[in-house]
Amino acid sequence: MSKKNITQINSNSELLNPIKPMNVDAVNYLGWFISDVQNVRNWTGQLFNNDVDLNNPKVFELKTAAQNALSEIEDDVVKIKAFLAEYVPPNK
Repeated sequence: MSKKNITQINSNSELLNPIKPMNVDAVNYLGWFISDVQNVRNWTGQLFNNDVDLNNPKVFELKTAAQNALSEIEDDVVKIKAFLAEYVPPNK
């Protein structure tokens, strides 16, 4: 059986049974995304809601932590978008 035939059979199977099982990896990324967003909110809130002494090393630590969490959010969003792309209605 050729690769094309296998793909066609898989596509036909999805058309007949459009039920997709729970995606544990996607659920994990959603949890990490929510946690990372909360971290950015907490750390940037400490920076933006008060007068800040830019000579205080804690300010640098908060900024670094917020930037790291933002990078994690960006990664989470890319993964979540990829998971969402897998959810295509059978009539498309």
